[in-house]
Amino acid sequence: LRVTKMRRGTSFRNERHDRFTHKPKVPKEKSIHTPEGEWVYGVQPVRAALESKKRGLHNLYIKDSHFDTRQSYAMSLMEDWKRSTGKEAVLVTKDFLGNILQDKLHQGIVLDATPLSLKAIDFLPPSTNTNDLWVVLHEIQDPQNLGAIVRSCLFFGVTGIVVSNKNSAPLSPAVSKASAGAIELQEMYEVGSTIRFLNRSRENGWQILGTGIPTSEGDDSQYISITNPKILKKPTILVFGE
Repeated sequence: LRVTKMRRGTSFRNERHDRFTHKPKVPKEKSIHTPEGEWVYGVQPVRAALESKKRGLHNLYIKDSHFDTRQSYAMSLMEDWKRSTGKEAVLVTKDFLGNILQDKLHQGIVLDATPLSLKAIDFLPPSTNTNDLWVVLHEIQDPQNLGAIVRSCLFFGVTGIVVSNKNSAPLSPAVSKASAGAIELQEMYEVGSTIRFLNRSRENGWQILGTGIPTSEGDDSQYISITNPKILKKPTILVFGE
């Protein structure tokens, strides 16, 4: 078996994307002012949005130098976009992306797509799966915090997330970026009354665990460890709040 040493990032990458034999036309950028939906930016959020198919897709914008240098992640996204929509991605300059996104870290990849929407939920039905773990986010207002929590939930295999629809950060592109695209993939719902949701779910056999710190010396909160194997022996809802 003869092995030919390849210079890193050249031959294989170009062969994989050799079907892109011509450079797509670059539109007049002055004709593009605002998105039809909203700007989803960054490699992981855009890739996750294309994978999850939860959004309506309008256009994919890619920095033209990514095409010129055959950046593997950009070429892969162009293939996914073509396969999903039947349309070509739009090549634009770095200055154009900077103008529409200001100082946001877009990585040269921007998707024009409809905003995410959450389905309403009133309670969780009874479950016989002792591994069921849901997270309730009560009035998490900081987009960075919300994104980080959702990212961790997806990593640890949380079944679903419920977000209070009052005094909570919307599922904006900033949250998608902070979550590395996790909000595009994680099962998420919204609820009008967190207390009512928790009470009705408890009636259906769910264990409710809250997070917090003591407010006084006389605080009668019971402290437990989430790593204690005796704790997660029944379907559980873990509550976070700001």
